[in-house]
Amino acid sequence: HSFPTRRSSDLDDGLMSRSAAMLDRWRGSRGGGSGPVLERVRDRLADDLDTPGALEAIDEATANGEDVTEACALIGVNLG
Repeated sequence: HSFPTRRSSDLDDGLMSRSAAMLDRWRGSRGGGSGPVLERVRDRLADDLDTPGALEAIDEATANGEDVTEACALIGVNLG
């Protein structure tokens, strides 16, 4: 089994600001209606630990007005 490695192109000067903005969006979702995001995140993680897919699922759910608190907790992000 081979594991992907990080490339310097994976990291750039805007990464921290984009990540902080994403976290702010997620925090803003608290109190919204719950949807299928938790199951989607579980599915992504069950698929060879597809973390980028899990993050994308959370971000899409946020854009759809879903509360992503539980999904974030599943990946170790406390929105509190």
